[in-house]
Amino acid sequence: MSKRAYLTLVAASALLLTACSDGSEPGPAEGPAEGPTKVSIVSGNQSPDVSTWQVYLPEMLKYWEDEGLDVTVNYTQGSPAAVQGLVAGQADFAFSTLTPVLAASSDGEDVRPVVNQTVMAWRLAVPTDSAIKDPGDLKGAKIGLFAAGAGSQPYLERWLTDAGIDIQTDIEYIVTGGAAASYEALKNGTVDVAFSFIDMLGQMEALGGEYRYLADDKWLKMPDYGLSTSTKMIKDRDTLVAVSRGVAKAMVFLTENPRCAAEVFMKTPTGMGGSVDQFEAALRASAKQAKASFDSQGTGYWGFVEPSRLQAAIDLQLDLGLISKKLDAKAMVPGDLELAKAVNDFDADEIRAAARACDLG
Repeated sequence: MSKRAYLTLVAASALLLTACSDGSEPGPAEGPAEGPTKVSIVSGNQSPDVSTWQVYLPEMLKYWEDEGLDVTVNYTQGSPAAVQGLVAGQADFAFSTLTPVLAASSDGEDVRPVVNQTVMAWRLAVPTDSAIKDPGDLKGAKIGLFAAGAGSQPYLERWLTDAGIDIQTDIEYIVTGGAAASYEALKNGTVDVAFSFIDMLGQMEALGGEYRYLADDKWLKMPDYGLSTSTKMIKDRDTLVAVSRGVAKAMVFLTENPRCAAEVFMKTPTGMGGSVDQFEAALRASAKQAKASFDSQGTGYWGFVEPSRLQAAIDLQLDLGLISKKLDAKAMVPGDLELAKAVNDFDADEIRAAARACDLG
């Protein structure tokens, strides 16, 4: 992805983020003696929803407050816009998918991943009674997409092409929309399969869908959604560790008890009045992704950005034309296992016990 294309993609959304900013220079305030350290984060979600657990769990469970932080989170139109907000100095950190982080970095911007929350979350949902068993069976299939031009589409098309599918003639894309609409499209046969992120597919299961999931094995080992920042914030190690630790604690809580995480969400303004069962289904899918991220890098540290996995993602995205030049993963990752050890310097068993007890007051 060229710098011109990248900036064109995010320009309109960046304006929205600017409107949410107070115009002040981001960055930590005075230390604890002067009060909490102020931190600004931009999320690639358009608005808070059940999938933004990396925000509402640290907020509602006071993980960031306990770290001496006063965190402000703004929302914007997608991951590219969130990364552009970080690049433009409108935020200290950004929650986003990995592709725009790598695209910006390959175009010379100062953006570096610091916490990995999930492996690649894209899956192909196939009804359990379908004859489709692998990507080679998709010839002639109608594939439902939650949005036109989704950033995941190049990965899907490479996977299908490698399986012998001609993406120009052998398949048809149909935009089905969100969870409820995609569920209905699969149920009534408008589409044969649905391609989306695992959180939304979990919501479709909560509506009654029964599916098998297909994915390229490479996706299950590569980092994706997470927290990124700039060199300036990396140099402020105390703030970097504090923000990252709040996310790591949230990962432990979520994976231990997704239903309690759903109950936490229901205490937020967005979650009030919703279905705890549907929220739990989505968060169970998120928990599997967070646990897969933890297991895949093999260090025992939550949120660690493992360089060899990151390099594999870089190489694939370069091959797909999503980034403009090759990057060195080891040079991108801030620090080594010492940083991961500092981020994980908390009592994980205590977090797990609290999640099991789920005493939310």
